[in-house]
Amino acid sequence: MSTELSSLERNRLEKIHRLRAQGIEPFPSRAERTHTSRQAILAFEAAESTGSSAPVKAILAGRLRSMRAMGKVTFAHIEDGEGRAQIFLRANDIGLQQLDIFNREYDLGDFIQANGEMFRTRTGEVTVRADAVELLAKALRPLPIGKVTQHEDGTEQHHSGLADPELRYRQRYADLAVHPERSRTFAQRAAVVRTVAHGGIYFSRQAHQQLRQYGAAPDEPLLTQRQLEVLSMCAAYPNLSTSDLAQKLNIANSTMRNLLSEAYLRLQVINRTAAIAKARQLGLITPYPKPMAV
Repeated sequence: MSTELSSLERNRLEKIHRLRAQGIEPFPSRAERTHTSRQAILAFEAAESTGSSAPVKAILAGRLRSMRAMGKVTFAHIEDGEGRAQIFLRANDIGLQQLDIFNREYDLGDFIQANGEMFRTRTGEVTVRADAVELLAKALRPLPIGKVTQHEDGTEQHHSGLADPELRYRQRYADLAVHPERSRTFAQRAAVVRTVAHGGIYFSRQAHQQLRQYGAAPDEPLLTQRQLEVLSMCAAYPNLSTSDLAQKLNIANSTMRNLLSEAYLRLQVINRTAAIAKARQLGLITPYPKPMAV
């Protein structure tokens, strides 16, 4: 395997040396974040909906995914595990020298931290007006991002730079960085495993919406007496598996799972923990009393 650096990698290595020469550590040991991108946007929209004049300040951290320099102003997008947020950098706010360093020495794929106040641009996008920007990790290798084709109707077609399936499997870290939607697939898969491992039954959101039509009729109680009994036992013994709970109720394991599945649908939840919490909130169940210690 060749260890020779490409021209892009040599260029980025030179930037690392220039940053250090200016007293900027490209790999600092500490970072700070008060909000994820999604939390910051929701916090601003909540304040906006109530008419609050109090500024919403946030410290965001993420991977730099786009940069658009326009004189003494630069727009950028950073991406974290929950989405993207736009950053607005202006020479009047961060200083001309800092803006020049950002435009010359920062690259797509770098991890940065942006501090500032949230506002909405003229185009309607919620944005951070940065008063400070720090480099958290300099990316030596560029991301394998494909080109974007702009069609006449205004739509965009994204061409993946990591289309080979075998390469995606071997370099999953790059695949997840380029295709964030696949991260959601992994998160959902982990939720499925976690739910099933705790004796629950998992429904995808699509399947859950389709199966809701089999819920309780308007003139029926939300849960049957048998379903209430099963959920009460689950609440009393939260650490027991589904099969152990079925033994306590003297019913078959398949019957226990069917009762739980029907209860999930009626309560519009996807696992046992959420079903217990929802039933308690609605005042439907009272946990079985645990046996007294002898």
